[in-house]
Amino acid sequence: MKDDRTCLITVVVPIYNVERYLKQCVDSLLHQSVQNHKIVLVNDGSKDRSGEIAKAYAKQYPDRITYIAQKNAGLGAARNTGLKYVDTPYVIFLDSDDWMMPRTIEHVTREAGYSAEAFDLAFMMPVVYNMASCQYEEWKDKCYLEEIFRQNGKILNPRQVPQLYGTEANICRCVLRVSFLKELHFQFQEGVKWEDVFPHFYLLYWARRCILIRDAGFFYRINSGNQITASVNMDRMDMIPVFSSAFAYAVAQDWKKTEAAYIFSMMMDFIIWSLHATTRKVQVKLVRGLHDLCRAVPGAYYKAYVKMVRPSLMNRLIWHGLRSPFFYRLLGNNHKLRAARQAYEKAGKIKRIRRRRYE
Repeated sequence: MKDDRTCLITVVVPIYNVERYLKQCVDSLLHQSVQNHKIVLVNDGSKDRSGEIAKAYAKQYPDRITYIAQKNAGLGAARNTGLKYVDTPYVIFLDSDDWMMPRTIEHVTREAGYSAEAFDLAFMMPVVYNMASCQYEEWKDKCYLEEIFRQNGKILNPRQVPQLYGTEANICRCVLRVSFLKELHFQFQEGVKWEDVFPHFYLLYWARRCILIRDAGFFYRINSGNQITASVNMDRMDMIPVFSSAFAYAVAQDWKKTEAAYIFSMMMDFIIWSLHATTRKVQVKLVRGLHDLCRAVPGAYYKAYVKMVRPSLMNRLIWHGLRSPFFYRLLGNNHKLRAARQAYEKAGKIKRIRRRRYE
């Protein structure tokens, strides 16, 4: 199915060392059921054959694909570069190790109705592809998001329905009105990981018309080993400036406590995950930075978070521990505590085995 009307959407694809997956990604964009979109490929200093592959596609499809090469500057910078080349009413960002569902452009076009003002932000519903199990899995917040729209209507305003802040922070699952981004002079944070966190709250705060397009989306690859968004241990330090920016903006704009509570909730998810998944060396530094961040967050936000989420006792203890001048050091030694607990449990198991032998 083709459509000759003026292009409605540009898909921006940042590229970094993904030669194994890039063809699947670009082919999924070229073979959409409706052809009223452009493609911008931004090679962010790849060291493998990714640039060569992308350049060949641009040469083969010069009327549809724009290719840009730049020195490696990170995902946020690559997206900002691609955004400069967008001249359509809407934009979608797609990571180069993922691939788009074949009727996504068609479904987005149907919802937009060829109007440049149909919505500020449209949520899509991606599907997770787990390479470890070769299984397709539902997106984490699928049921949560569908329930929000089911209860509140087709077009929502996040300030009236703050539950939208509780959706997963992933800019690739959104279709964005380009004039909306220009009105806000929007750019991604550069030089940090987790560059989707601040835009998630910032764009939702200013969006006046949000919709859900259930049949549109992409396949999100996990456990590939070299995802464009993959993190190494030191990258987890970036959660501190990222959430600092989000809280600083919430304070400056005098957000309602119920709105800021969603930032708090996401931060706690990041903290708990990082404390379990970070190496000993990084964890000590990370906890020290989190101590300063948590002490700076207004206590009213924590109270709103407790009332809204009703977190577990462990989550509350972690929060209070991070704020404490003394106890946050214990969290910094979490690896030692975990090793001691495992040794204790192992010793107890050995004792039980010996006891049974002599009974």
